Amino acid sequence: VLVQDAEERARHLGLSTMAPDEAVAAAIAEGGMSAASRGAPDVAEALFEQAARLTPADSAGVAAVRLVDAADQCIALREMPRARLLLEEATSSATTGPVRARALHRLGRVRAHEAGFEVATPTLLEALDQVGEDVALRVAIERDLTFARVQVGDPSGALRHARVAYQSAIESGSEGLIAEALDQLCLAEFAAGNTVPTDLLERAILLDARVGPTPPAEHPGWGSGRVQLAMVLKWSNRLDLARVLMRSSLTAFTDRGDEGSLDTVLFHLGELELWAGKWHVVAEFCAAAEDLEARSGQAVVERRTLLLSAMLDEARGNVDAARSQAEKWLEVCEDVGDPPGLIRCL
Repeated sequence: VLVQDAEERARHLGLSTMAPDEAVAAAIAEGGMSAASRGAPDVAEALFEQAARLTPADSAGVAAVRLVDAADQCIALREMPRARLLLEEATSSATTGPVRARALHRLGRVRAHEAGFEVATPTLLEALDQVGEDVALRVAIERDLTFARVQVGDPSGALRHARVAYQSAIESGSEGLIAEALDQLCLAEFAAGNTVPTDLLERAILLDARVGPTPPAEHPGWGSGRVQLAMVLKWSNRLDLARVLMRSSLTAFTDRGDEGSLDTVLFHLGELELWAGKWHVVAEFCAAAEDLEARSGQAVVERRTLLLSAMLDEARGNVDAARSQAEKWLEVCEDVGDPPGLIRCL
């Protein structure tokens, strides 16, 4: 073996192999993991998909895992239609069990981006039925169901899923899982109209500090990372700490090329700086969000970007521009079932 670098070796093997071969497929998948870890999702996606295609037919479950790995990279690139095709192929070959649950979990995320959080919920619930003994995946699905129910205006449902996620995370003993689940529990408590217990919020802050800067989630979703805790801190008027957590997440998502997670943190950072009166900073976030929207073409990114821009116009006294945008996006938010956006437009 002359080539030691995992990605270079994967490229050479891929070019020299036509028939299915598990040893070759595994080496290419290893190259995909290397590319993903250095923040090159475009390279990683191509390698994971090639690994899936070279996986022997009698290893359908392994091929499905590699298709999901490829879809994760598509989601990071915000190539949602391509991710959906890969995940639908994975679910067609993995008919039961945790592999199917993992594919359905990601498919729920894609459907939320394409058609709204209400549409995503049945897919996530089906994933939950298939998860089996995979505790990390169970926590991730419950975590994302929490966030989805918050987004559609079902705080009691969100709180129910958040409590299950937190209990499962505690049983796992993983600090990373506990931190994510605790952040979601704080979000759900706040969305339900409860005062987030001080000890719960302080526990979340201390645990996030101990876990460190936003780690790549084992099972990425809307609820992964520190953004949800930062949202609660922002709404609790603890703007300085919220800003630190959001900027940390923004750096982490940018460094690993995860554009699929950027729109939420850009919007909430922009809104935070609006409340802080730093309008020139808000304008910078609007420009960054517009650039993301141009690259991705995703409706949810466009909606959040223009809503933030309308809020900035309102603050600056550009009343006609703000009213025009708010009226336009009011109708869109009603159509897609986006209560948080609807509230802001109103």
